[in-house]
Amino acid sequence: MLKRIFTSLIFCALFAGLTTGAPQTNNLSQAQIANMSYDATLGAIQTSEIGTGTGGGTATAAAEYLSPSDFTVAYTSATTITLSSLPISITDSAQVVYVRVVPASGTAATYVNGDGTNTIRHSGGVLTLTGTATPFASGDVYEVGLNGEKKAFDATNDLLNIEEQSPIWSRYTSAATHVTAQDLTAAYADFGAEIDMRGYDTLQIFVVVDVNDSLNVDLQVLGLHTSAGTEYGIYGVSAVSLWTSVVSDFNRVYEFDTGGIPYVQIQAIAGTAGATAGDLSISIVKAFLR
Repeated sequence: MLKRIFTSLIFCALFAGLTTGAPQTNNLSQAQIANMSYDATLGAIQTSEIGTGTGGGTATAAAEYLSPSDFTVAYTSATTITLSSLPISITDSAQVVYVRVVPASGTAATYVNGDGTNTIRHSGGVLTLTGTATPFASGDVYEVGLNGEKKAFDATNDLLNIEEQSPIWSRYTSAATHVTAQDLTAAYADFGAEIDMRGYDTLQIFVVVDVNDSLNVDLQVLGLHTSAGTEYGIYGVSAVSLWTSVVSDFNRVYEFDTGGIPYVQIQAIAGTAGATAGDLSISIVKAFLR
């Protein structure tokens, strides 16, 4: 009994529009309501299509590529426009979705391909619109919608390409020549100018050694909190011994963890400079390793 009562209530609700002579429009937008009418003879709601026709409508369909942001469009004739700098290849006129015309004066119009009597065909970068007598005029501007492979899509790997707009700085700088064949002295001396380490935490020092008569040679890195400021020893970062006794010339790389120190200075000393002082040629690479 209750089931029959419930079913009857639903039936009455569904046909309430017929008894009132008006359509029920709950949950419809104002645009949908404005384009609806009730035909009592047919007992049906009649709707009109929005924004199409031979004179150019207001509706458009979704497109992946749009002018003028993705390519350019120029007037050619009363029925043709020319596309330039296309990001894709157009192999079928079905890829052309619509043309929106904004005239120098008058009302804008949109022509959707295959909508009503309008047809837009592509050939050699030129679009030809049929179904409207003279849709284009010199001085018009155009928005053209094209479909093609989704932007940033890698079809080979079935992936979307993503490029970071503000990436972290490069992890390594390119090698830079710092000093060339600078002689050693019996006291610590600066080798090259101070080095800006802002944004990096590791200094790699590539040394080419000409030993000559020098002995007991050490290399150290000092820290500065401001450019051209006071030089400080870096706690936990010791000087390194390059060589002590007579050895052959050699090449070697040394790495110093500079933490967040903004500026550093390379120095070297020879305990014994010798009759012909040895010399160092240095290249550097700055790195961010943390």
